[in-house]
Amino acid sequence: MTFSRLYRYHGTISQASMRNMEVTSITLHQLGNDSRPPIQLAVFGSLAQYLYELECSDCEERYIDSDFYFDSMLHLARIEIPSTDPSRPARIIARRDPLDNEIRVYGGKVWDFLDDPNPEPMSIQEYRRFLQEIPHCRTYRNPFACDLEKEV
Repeated sequence: MTFSRLYRYHGTISQASMRNMEVTSITLHQLGNDSRPPIQLAVFGSLAQYLYELECSDCEERYIDSDFYFDSMLHLARIEIPSTDPSRPARIIARRDPLDNEIRVYGGKVWDFLDDPNPEPMSIQEYRRFLQEIPHCRTYRNPFACDLEKEV
């Protein structure tokens, strides 16, 4: 089973709901842009644990405007942290499919959060590995929160 459609929201986590040392849901918001409404997403598995550890830290990755991808059930599927190169992100944290609780991190190790507000892009080899391992699906525009339609 794979994600058939993903929607994208560009922003930061403004609120995280936690239970049993895991994030259960997040609220995303675009700082400085009140014309776009916030959105709340459910988070599961290792992705929930990753976000819990991130929210408990004070690293720059927590404050960088990122691309959050979610399905029609509002379940978080992937996070892409932008880099200084617009063609390749600095880091991607992704679930392979809706039933997979494990995450895959591209562009670094799992618990090594980014400390640079302007991170360098991941290597071309790492980006190719992401494209090969994560099934392709169409990414659709969220009419309430997304600037561009992006096809993955």
